[in-house]
Amino acid sequence: MSAVSENTTGYAMPPWLKKDPWTGIGKEAVWGFTPAINFLEVLPSDVYCNDDEPVILMVGASDSRHVLKTMAKARVHTGKKVKFILHESNLRTYCRHLMFLQWMLELNENDDLDEKTFQFLELFGNAKLRVETQTWLRSAAQKICKFISDGVGLLASVVDLSAMKSRERDWIEEQVQWWKSDQVNFDIDKAWDNRKRQDLADRYDSQKNMIDWDYHMMLTDLGPLIKFPEYRYFRNDAISFDKDLIDPSKDEKRASYEHVNRSLLHFDRKGKAYYAGDIKNGPFACFGVECPNKKIIIKQQDGSYRYGCGVMALHNVRSWIYEFITGRAWVWSEHVFQWDQTAAKMAVIREESARRNPMQKGSALPFTVAFCTLELETMVKRWVHRDFKVHLVYMGVMAGTYLQPWLLNRIKEKGQLVCETAKFILELNDHQRQAYLEKLDELAFAAKWEREPFYQKVLHMNQLLEEKDEDKGPGKAKRQERMRYPHCTIYVRPVAKKTEDELRFLDLQISEQKQRDEEEEEVARQVRIAKFEASEKERMARRKTEWAAEQAEASEDSQAGEPAPAPEADASATAAQDLLGTGSIANHLEEIDD
Repeated sequence: MSAVSENTTGYAMPPWLKKDPWTGIGKEAVWGFTPAINFLEVLPSDVYCNDDEPVILMVGASDSRHVLKTMAKARVHTGKKVKFILHESNLRTYCRHLMFLQWMLELNENDDLDEKTFQFLELFGNAKLRVETQTWLRSAAQKICKFISDGVGLLASVVDLSAMKSRERDWIEEQVQWWKSDQVNFDIDKAWDNRKRQDLADRYDSQKNMIDWDYHMMLTDLGPLIKFPEYRYFRNDAISFDKDLIDPSKDEKRASYEHVNRSLLHFDRKGKAYYAGDIKNGPFACFGVECPNKKIIIKQQDGSYRYGCGVMALHNVRSWIYEFITGRAWVWSEHVFQWDQTAAKMAVIREESARRNPMQKGSALPFTVAFCTLELETMVKRWVHRDFKVHLVYMGVMAGTYLQPWLLNRIKEKGQLVCETAKFILELNDHQRQAYLEKLDELAFAAKWEREPFYQKVLHMNQLLEEKDEDKGPGKAKRQERMRYPHCTIYVRPVAKKTEDELRFLDLQISEQKQRDEEEEEVARQVRIAKFEASEKERMARRKTEWAAEQAEASEDSQAGEPAPAPEADASATAAQDLLGTGSIANHLEEIDD
């Protein structure tokens, strides 16, 4: 029997969760709220001019998405060893960090990229898992416990727990032990429903309308690549990345999410589980709101995008996995739905993909991850005695209170401070988001730090390249403003600030890149037009041949000798013929799926 349906008893919400003022976002962080960042893009330039090991302190990151992307890009571009120092305000989040690090270290060139990508997305953002993913999680739990207790395994060469207290390490091991226990009975569906009741209160009976409101009035302007069915599926069923929704296949086998994702749960000493994470915002911002692959960002005539957040997440994470394994840059291609292809055609497509991106294991690139004690201030103040400083500090949206002089003084002179904004938190309105950003500015300016527009644009490059110079009608200006709202803000000391000439040069590069992207988009558009025209001509010629055969057969069978009437062309064929005749097919192509 599945873990989801094992528990037939009621779900009692613990008092500490009932008192949470933000019922939608939850009391415990289970994922972050901004796109994954490659920290190498914003590291100070002097790091690359000497043999210094880049040291990055991540405070309240909530997950390991930044580690995965940074190390994938490090293997391709720099080859430098990177040291991460992680601090979380909740020990349970460290358990998830260990799980993702174990997953990264197990990657090898024999893995199926698509399967490993879906496995990662499941572990990251689904409250329910497939049986094969659940099997991996139980196996990983054993290895993590072995590492914590005996210091052996793949994690031993990467993770440093020496800064943590013994009771903190014991608590983490106790939590992970429950991931593989057969004594855990937890009904995630009931727990999820109770959380929704708590969040919506009197509006629970109108939850369909509330979900519709949250998406269309809040989320769609912030992340237009997120599709409504994806968001609705998360709010109703606790599944953010559904394999069948992202890449459906024609075979009868469907992904069955039957087992609870125990890495998202909080366990007490008796093994009773609670889900205290996010039920409203979702993990979509982490991987699915931007993508460097312009071949899949296709805007349709109604203003929506052809592919949604799940497809973007698939392409992003798959490319990082490939780069992490091989050390080679991923070659982007168009998205292909298995549902639209025959088995033979899919075999050819996979063979072509393997030629573009061969799976060859690259040279090992060491990196280390040190876990902090919960008492961050105490630990950082000890760094003064050995004159230890970091190159970059990243602060999650829930860690803004740590933006204090005792921490900023431990950043190198030309180091960076990257702060996550509240852009993708739906509990807040625009004024509250801006108030949070202004508070970050106040704390940073008080310590003599300044905004850095150069690296701000570097981090938001995909967002800048997507901006179009279009006529703004009524209401569009406000939407554009919300879309352009930064997901991160960067501060530096005045000595490290880029010059105006460097900023102008970056603006010129962005402008030239936008022009190249538009030219490539137009070429791709013409290719799609040519393919469609060729397929329509072939279909109409085939239809004409079939009609001629039917006419000949009817002529032989008819005693009257009257020719059979020509069958009426279907609406799509007639429309296609008209379009081909008038040359206006380009105006209608965006309404037709390839």
